[in-house]
Amino acid sequence: MQLKKYQVESLDILSKFLDDVKINGVAKSYEKYAVSNIFNQYAVTKYKPIIGLENTPYVCVRIPTGGGKTVLASNSIAVAKDYLQRDFPLVLWLVPSKIILNQTVEALKNKNHPYRESINKQFGNNVIVYNIDEYKQITKNDVVNNVCIVVSTIQKLKIKNKDGRKIYGDFEDYQDFFTSINNTDNLDMDSEKKRPVYSFVNICNIYRPMVIVDEAHNAIKPLSEELHRRINPSLILEFTATPKQRNNVLISVSAQTLKDENMIKMPIELYEYENSDWQKAVSGAISNRNLLQEVCNKKNEKIRPIVLYQAKNKDQDITPAILKRHLIENENIPAEKIAIATGEQRELDNINIFSSSCKIEHIITVQALKEGWDCSYAYIFCSLANIQSATDVEQLLGRVLRQPEAKSRQDFRLNQAYAHLPSGSFAETAKALKDKLIDMGFNEDEAEQAIKTPSKAELGDVPLFTEKKQIPVKKDFKLENLKSENLPVSLIEDDDGNKSIIFDKPGQLNEEDTNYIKSNVFVDEKDKNVSEIQERFIHQQIDILSLNHSRQSSLCAMGKKFKPIPNLEFDYGDGISEITAETLLYAIDWNPLNDDDNIGKLEIKQKGKKFVYDLNNEKIEFEYDGEYNYELDLNNTHWTKQALINWLDRNIILKPMHMLTTGVRHDFIEKNIDFNIQNGMSLQEIANNKYVFKNLLERILEKSKLKNIKDSFEKHLFSPNAELHTNNQSLFISQNYDILPSTRYKGAFKFKKHFFGNDRIDCLKSDGEEYECAMILDSLINIDFWVRNTVRKKYSFKLTLPSGDNYYPDFVAQLGNGKLLVVEYKGEPYLTNDDSGEKTRIGDLWAKTTNNIHIMVSKQKNMSIKEQIEFAIN
Repeated sequence: MQLKKYQVESLDILSKFLDDVKINGVAKSYEKYAVSNIFNQYAVTKYKPIIGLENTPYVCVRIPTGGGKTVLASNSIAVAKDYLQRDFPLVLWLVPSKIILNQTVEALKNKNHPYRESINKQFGNNVIVYNIDEYKQITKNDVVNNVCIVVSTIQKLKIKNKDGRKIYGDFEDYQDFFTSINNTDNLDMDSEKKRPVYSFVNICNIYRPMVIVDEAHNAIKPLSEELHRRINPSLILEFTATPKQRNNVLISVSAQTLKDENMIKMPIELYEYENSDWQKAVSGAISNRNLLQEVCNKKNEKIRPIVLYQAKNKDQDITPAILKRHLIENENIPAEKIAIATGEQRELDNINIFSSSCKIEHIITVQALKEGWDCSYAYIFCSLANIQSATDVEQLLGRVLRQPEAKSRQDFRLNQAYAHLPSGSFAETAKALKDKLIDMGFNEDEAEQAIKTPSKAELGDVPLFTEKKQIPVKKDFKLENLKSENLPVSLIEDDDGNKSIIFDKPGQLNEEDTNYIKSNVFVDEKDKNVSEIQERFIHQQIDILSLNHSRQSSLCAMGKKFKPIPNLEFDYGDGISEITAETLLYAIDWNPLNDDDNIGKLEIKQKGKKFVYDLNNEKIEFEYDGEYNYELDLNNTHWTKQALINWLDRNIILKPMHMLTTGVRHDFIEKNIDFNIQNGMSLQEIANNKYVFKNLLERILEKSKLKNIKDSFEKHLFSPNAELHTNNQSLFISQNYDILPSTRYKGAFKFKKHFFGNDRIDCLKSDGEEYECAMILDSLINIDFWVRNTVRKKYSFKLTLPSGDNYYPDFVAQLGNGKLLVVEYKGEPYLTNDDSGEKTRIGDLWAKTTNNIHIMVSKQKNMSIKEQIEFAIN
């Protein structure tokens, strides 16, 4: 399975965090990687450990429904291996219910399932998966030579649970696990036999498992004391869409990121039916499905859109049986196209919903699908319950958000989800749907913008559409027949002569033009009932879009264009390339063996506890409290020097490591092994501490990498012989108005010149010095428009620093004379540090090469921020 970019980045953050923990401790590392990340709104301001497990990393990955939590969890095991210092970690995978347990076990045991494939790939197929009920099958050989994943419900670990007591009980066949154990301080003891209890929980205590917690918002806290005393985890990694205040959110993924990666369908088009008319809601959902099916057929998409209905409980009026009868008798839906999935009727069991031979198009449930069921063919959600009070709506709504095959479709209608809801109040329905999206992991801004509501609630029975919805019109429709002064629509015609209009500009239709468009709407005449529903919806859509576009629009929506920003490029010998850490290393032909500091000494002060690295007399002390029991592996004598070299070569984690040839890598590793052997350490001692030795080599390579990037930076960018070029073809921002901010500006000042509009300013607080700088930019007569330039987004403007990191200036503005102004704000404490100096240097080089302007501003006694910017412009 090919991981998405955000998944790779999330795993990279986890890896860096765990690496940092070994040197700086959990709390400091959490502050460094979570609290300081401006995109992580869910990070707690102060790390909250589990009492008794203060030195055990306890962190959470927050990711909205549909983002692939289980994929990340599967891949996190290999990432954590280095921190756990085990070739084959023991993993305790906790889930909230038996349904999820069975589905997780089934997926992880299936060697062809993507979850299992990713784990197998990392551990060479040495993987064994157990249901907690199979705990007696676990052997010492399994744990030592395989990744053992034990999947359990949280309830099983509670000793008060009658069924769970078995894993705390004595089992003679476990004796092998305890033969070499000298320290029994934290183990449950058998007072009569005067030995540790041979239990699964005591095995966990010895091997210190990695604990993965699914749906963690209501999971781990009640177990804290038991985990400390009995399970003794070395790492607790939680996954949830909706973290609580006690969850230490290390990584937060936005719903917009999922949309950008085609993981979810967005936005949601909401159809609301007044007077709680559920029959109309059902009819609308069916029409919606039929239209989508026609699109699939026309575009040759192998998708069968499905409607997911939420009926009411059997003691209420619209039960699954009543709804099914209504679909058959009143909507002419064949019975074989309908399935009921409730606790009592399980008509989806053993059915492959993705199979081309499957006929199911309508699924009726109450709440049985809320856990684990997943089918990306589900496009339309029709709830006949009151969603304001229903507790399961968000779980069912999540089923229709997953994008088939995680790829965008050519027709925008297949990239959206749909909801049909009967309700007495349009405003209440829209608010309730927004609340449900928040419950699914969307932040408030994302939920608000995922649903488009009309400005007049009295419009009543209307659909909510996106601003750029295509409307099919008849072939004799002519745009020149529209007489409105500010025409907000454009005409689109495909190769077959089919015409559509699209609302893509600011403006407003007059009444005559609105009626002309309505009279020329193209509808399917084959089915009179369907065509009437289509026409009614489209007419309402025209009214709403016309109303929306009468409002003041952003400069972007008004058709203004941001000038393409030129990227810096350099000649690195084999051609011209963008400046990145990797290309700078290629240009200098990096080889760590050529550096003076290419040898490191490893000294073990106390096995498993404290290590000392010595790099050219520069000592680095390394304390590690998360160690596993080294007594378990000290008898391993199979290591040869070549086997250790091969292992280190496979496991050293450094991004540009692939740039070094196998021969260079092996020579570097062998040179360090030989040096430590010459200084009194045996090959077996190095092998027994191979993870620590690996960390030492990674630090040498990292130091070498940074030195060579800096040398290449000076040679190829700032020397008299440097050959710099620019690429004017790339845009640093998207011209698409649909960009959704990570954290939307909510201040009182109304910005008039922000390119995407006042409500699309990304990551700008409503007070402080950067806020003041933004207001000054907005007020300057020389500036036509500006944007807040955010970090690490695909449309962000960035420059590479000599450290290999990227520099993302705070603001980019376009001046009236066509030049670009790049502004970085620095608080006074940071203005004179090395980082600021390097940013100024590369920014000024970019400006000089491209004939634009770069400035770093700060509060100064002799010149205001406004004066600094005006001086730079003039």
